[in-house]
Amino acid sequence: MKRDQAFKQASGSLLIQRVKRDHQFFIKDPFHILVEMSTFRLICIFYAFYTLTFVAFAFIYWQASVPCKIGCDTLPQALLLSVETMMTIGYGVPDPYFRSCSWLVFVLIAQCLISVLYDALFVGFVYQRVSRGTTRASTVLFSDKAVLRTIDGCTYLMFRVCEMRRTQLLATHIRCYLFRRTGLNSEGELLYRQEPLRLERPDDNLGAELLLILPTMVVHRIDAFSPMVGNEIRNNHGLDLMSDRVQNAPLQRDSEAVAGVRDGVWCTVCGSSFPGAEQLQAHVQYCAEQDDALDEEAKSQLPRTHRELLDEMLNQPPAGMPTKMVRQILDKRLKRERMEIVCILEGTDASTSSTVQARHSYTSYDIVWDHDFEPCTFADQESGSLVVNFAKFHNTVPESEL
Repeated sequence: MKRDQAFKQASGSLLIQRVKRDHQFFIKDPFHILVEMSTFRLICIFYAFYTLTFVAFAFIYWQASVPCKIGCDTLPQALLLSVETMMTIGYGVPDPYFRSCSWLVFVLIAQCLISVLYDALFVGFVYQRVSRGTTRASTVLFSDKAVLRTIDGCTYLMFRVCEMRRTQLLATHIRCYLFRRTGLNSEGELLYRQEPLRLERPDDNLGAELLLILPTMVVHRIDAFSPMVGNEIRNNHGLDLMSDRVQNAPLQRDSEAVAGVRDGVWCTVCGSSFPGAEQLQAHVQYCAEQDDALDEEAKSQLPRTHRELLDEMLNQPPAGMPTKMVRQILDKRLKRERMEIVCILEGTDASTSSTVQARHSYTSYDIVWDHDFEPCTFADQESGSLVVNFAKFHNTVPESEL
């Protein structure tokens, strides 16, 4: 994503090329072709349409000049009459009734209708470009840096966002995507993959809604389910994750497994699923005691017992995600896979009711470790109001100074 605006903000345009497209699909939607066109090209196209229409009707007036007493002896005179007819009705000719040429009235009506159609289209396209949401999104400010912090043994990716205008966007929500390099194809071309990131704050289970009155922190927890670490950390997590059994499983978070919202582990003996490793171990331990009460003949008929699974679990290293391991994996993957986190914020403009979308991205060069954002919101004792100092909005400080 281009970062060519002030404060290293993104203009919203993505550095993505689309090749070998079938243009027949675009022909079916000429309106959006013109809307997405540059303003200079749009003006040139309408200038060409107006000019061709002027010239086409000028030939008609020139040919009808003598029999209908229009008074256009030359083509330039007929062209000026065509322009006057199309741009205004108040003009004069030697015979306003065009002698006995009643058919010329229908020519005037046709040209006037075409003029109204051209004017409506031109004004509509210009207004659409002036009022589009990309310009309104220019005052939605993202921090130029994202920080990686470890809090209570968990690693978090954080950045903050705020609205600089007094009028706030309505029903604002945010979502993040990870773009990363996955390898090479048979032709030696680099392959990339897009994956969504789950957000802890604001909670994407509740729609990830934001209130941009004050600078708001956006937080993604880097856990075993985060695509930023992938299977490399999952293999050391000590859990047999349910999502590994389905390639395109729904995204999950560690916090969901801890809270019991969704199951993260399963028993390979009986197939029961549980939120986390502690619940699984309690289940296996209880079932192992039940298996011990069986006689030898009944045990021999079982392909596997819970006692065997319990012994395997006790011999495994304790589950967890060491901070040092997460740091090493992230440092390696951020640059090796050229990770870029694209953030998309959407809301509704209260003045025009149009949808506004602001975009920003963070690469490995925009992410700093063990920092936090400097406070930029203060209380004004005299007026009793809050003051947001945008000069400190992008500042970060090391954790040791917090």
